[in-house]
Amino acid sequence: MVKVIGTETYLKEIEKWPKDEQEIADKLPKKLAVNPYSGDQLCYPFLREKRIREKRIYYLIYDD
Repeated sequence: MVKVIGTETYLKEIEKWPKDEQEIADKLPKKLAVNPYSGDQLCYPFLREKRIREKRIYYLIYDD
């Protein structure tokens, strides 16, 4: 398992989302802790994206 850290900006933006999308976003860190490579890979292997309807969450993976 890996450690998932949400930035202050991420946490503030999630609060503005509708409740149903907030619930999905709240479950995301637990899923990423188990499998961080589950999102779509972007230009670099360490840069990934998860989509929640029309919204996107970008995240980085550090292999340290």
